[in-house]
Amino acid sequence: MKIILEIKNKKTPGEADEFIDEELTPFQYHLEELRQYIDGEITLELNSKHKIYLDIYPDLTVNFEEIVDSIQRAKSGWIGKDYIWFCEQGRDTYLHYTIDETLIGLSYTEGNEISKGKGDKPAPSFKVKIKKTNYVNEWEKLFLHISRLFKEKPGKTIKMPWQNKFRQTNNH
Repeated sequence: MKIILEIKNKKTPGEADEFIDEELTPFQYHLEELRQYIDGEITLELNSKHKIYLDIYPDLTVNFEEIVDSIQRAKSGWIGKDYIWFCEQGRDTYLHYTIDETLIGLSYTEGNEISKGKGDKPAPSFKVKIKKTNYVNEWEKLFLHISRLFKEKPGKTIKMPWQNKFRQTNNH
């Protein structure tokens, strides 16, 4: 698995969104602030044939907690299966993951209008297995890169999202 982040700086910074949701975690809040400086796309390359394309906004913002939960599960020894539902931008994509002692099985499915939000997600037709450490490292690299962008663009420093996810408060 490899996660690729493509960043495009805006020629002229946009205006700050005065309606950013105060209920967001600090990371999500600052990600929305970053929107005025950059556009970005994320490619989750599960293998050479299977890729998921995400828009940094809103896919990462909306699914932030589910992504962090999957990272924490992989790091903690949790065993089971779940999925992350990327439902923004007119897509209905499910990233399925199954965690065992050392590996994560990954697959994805694309839903249709009938399956949207109903939990009737199609079964994946493939599965790739990777080491848990690879999964965690790839997500951590992505979040580190975004954290550096926080410091470069709006001049903010923020902890990695999984460090204090449940203890942080919104001190913007």
